[in-house]
Amino acid sequence: MAEQPRRLPRWPFIIIALLGVQMIGVLTMMRIAGDDPAFGVEPDYYEKAVKWDSTAAARASADQLGWSIDATLGPVISAGNERELRVTLRDRHGAALNAAAVRAEVFCHARSASRQEAVLTPLTPGEYAARIVAPRAGLYEVRLDIVCNGSRAEVARTIEIAEKAAAR
Repeated sequence: MAEQPRRLPRWPFIIIALLGVQMIGVLTMMRIAGDDPAFGVEPDYYEKAVKWDSTAAARASADQLGWSIDATLGPVISAGNERELRVTLRDRHGAALNAAAVRAEVFCHARSASRQEAVLTPLTPGEYAARIVAPRAGLYEVRLDIVCNGSRAEVARTIEIAEKAAAR
């Protein structure tokens, strides 16, 4: 009687196939998430976490200094969906803060990967402005870095824009 060839068991191939299907699914989901324009990652997240104490102190310094900081995003003023970011700075007595260096980082919460940075220029005493592209209605995060009279403060404001920019 001839000896029959030995057959390999099937179950290892089933496990390998299931792991392969799972890997393809995970890679597909990563690709979908990476291509989503609403997906965003905080830049330099680790560095900011390491320096959290100094960041928290800079954010609290505006209150300690008694500064009043108001930020607004105006209506669309150009064909490129630009709006004016206007920041008003006052001291604890209501006097305008002059000669301040104001930088801003602005992004829509719905598209946090698309961030804009701007250096604001003085308009009138205590008022600073820059043009920001903001084509959609929604919540915008405005992060300000302010240096005035040797003092520094970081503040964040959330501004809601109700009207959508006109399609051109």
